Amino acid sequence: MAFNPIFTSIFALPFLRHARWIPKGDYCFPNLCFFCLIYANKNVTPFKLTFISLAYSLGALSHELTVFTLPFFFYLIYVSTKDGLITNRTAIAYSSILATASSVILIFAFFYKGNEALAQAICQSLTTRNLDPNICKGSIDWLSEDTGTALRRVLSLLDYRSLFTPVFLWLALLPLSFTTWWNKEREILFVASIATIFPLFLLAIDWGRWVHVIIFMFFCLALASEVNIKYRYRRIFIVAGLIYLTTWSIPHCCVGGYDTGFLSFLKRALKWLMENLG
Repeated sequence: MAFNPIFTSIFALPFLRHARWIPKGDYCFPNLCFFCLIYANKNVTPFKLTFISLAYSLGALSHELTVFTLPFFFYLIYVSTKDGLITNRTAIAYSSILATASSVILIFAFFYKGNEALAQAICQSLTTRNLDPNICKGSIDWLSEDTGTALRRVLSLLDYRSLFTPVFLWLALLPLSFTTWWNKEREILFVASIATIFPLFLLAIDWGRWVHVIIFMFFCLALASEVNIKYRYRRIFIVAGLIYLTTWSIPHCCVGGYDTGFLSFLKRALKWLMENLG
């Protein structure tokens, strides 16, 4: 995917010079947060939508992950129209801009895949400017691999641990079921977002990362909405909440898996103390 790393080297240089490593796919998060913020404040305007569309396009040029978050931006445009914050014409115009940008970027990513020589050239051009070599990881390294190789790697790593991925996705979204946030429109958004991001599960091994993306997006939308708790407060909720927050976590790699959350952290911390202070 040569098109994306080239733009990464242009737009990310000022920020990455002093950073150890900033995941390029994370550029979509602050943009959606900004959209959620202005929606929550009922302050969605064409000018701000223009800024969001520009940031979305630049983020997608940096990493194609942004394109796979498109349903969430469509949803925010839809509810902004529904609440009377923007007109139907404005909604159609900016939805078309985002859809067109996504299509063009995916076409470039598909037809201009790059190769190992290009990956090395881009990496060398960045590291010679005193950037951390870690910047070459991810989308730049993957220039040397085709879709078939990526798919075979995912299939080779499939095992029983992969079944934990949908379980953890359900578990992560479980707190929203205790609120009035879910409705038919948001259920449609859930299905659309899963369908949109599913190709990444076929082509990349860091399944936990895609689950984190989905969770982040949904909770941003929930925080921007007016919701109520379905149940009255009980003390048992505190105990249940502590257990929920400390006994499990989702590892980013590889093709599923599980972790024991805070308990695993304590285990690693104790091991480190024994090895270094014992």
